[in-house]
Amino acid sequence: MKKQSGSKKQLDKEIARAFTKSDDDESFYQALERVSVEVKDQPDAPFAHVRYDAIFDDRILEALKTPALAAAIHDYILRYNELLDASTYFKKGVFEYYNAGQVARNLASNGFFDANHSLTLHATTRTEITTQRELENLISQELDHITNDPQLKTSFGQIKTQLEKHAKLRAFQQYLCNDEQLLPHLENVDLLKEKIWKSYFKANQSLYDELLSQYRKVKSRLKEIEQAARSESTFWEAAIDLFNERFIVPFKLEAKNKAAVVFGHDSVLDLGYTFSDGAESVSVEREELMKSLSQGERKALYILNIIFEIEVRRQASSRLYLSWMT
Repeated sequence: MKKQSGSKKQLDKEIARAFTKSDDDESFYQALERVSVEVKDQPDAPFAHVRYDAIFDDRILEALKTPALAAAIHDYILRYNELLDASTYFKKGVFEYYNAGQVARNLASNGFFDANHSLTLHATTRTEITTQRELENLISQELDHITNDPQLKTSFGQIKTQLEKHAKLRAFQQYLCNDEQLLPHLENVDLLKEKIWKSYFKANQSLYDELLSQYRKVKSRLKEIEQAARSESTFWEAAIDLFNERFIVPFKLEAKNKAAVVFGHDSVLDLGYTFSDGAESVSVEREELMKSLSQGERKALYILNIIFEIEVRRQASSRLYLSWMT
């Protein structure tokens, strides 16, 4: 992704935030899974060429939120869409400049014109295309007709004026001049970010699919291990069971993070307390529980710590004895 995007950012966090609004390790994989069907169904990668940092810089994103620049972009997009609707060959959201360029390249690379085939374009007059150059020239003329529209140029001039206030913004303006087709997407930068990432994924789909496959295998196996860990009995639980059996107190104890302790993620057992008052019972924190216990009940809870200590030493002795025997 660093090679594809040309970005110097921490890309796992950028990807996670783009699709989940969070940036922890798990969110990165959740983001990849969330768009997996969309990436699979996406026929091509229209934004794979975009340099990520050329757009998603903090100063640029802040500038895009300013009313003057936002209004200029909005006016540009309105006029651009009007021109697309009136275009002879382009159609908004169906067959735009990028799609036409892809058709020209794909036909040429697959020998379409070399085999003496031709295209017929339907408009007010029928136009027969027999070479890649003819098709590219027609696409370029149609695009020039749109981008040279006086009203559209006025809107673009207003955008340029707003972007000449800082070096990074001037670089952004120059980037837009070389890739003006990005402008209609700047009204919703968050959506553009998603489209760009999905194009990057599509351009590297075999690696993307392989990573997701490995992640899903690990996640499935981890779930199996966690279920097995929860079903295991530990010496902590033996101490809790002994305490619950021996002492008559208005609360019961349970191990809240047993699986995490078994995995070694947590080194200390987190006890859960269920306080009973007649037929009703409720989970409480230790501090709240202590406020409602008598002196004798507090002593009983203190004894639990001793039981834990004994069990720990017994386990340590057993391991030492087994180690000596072997």
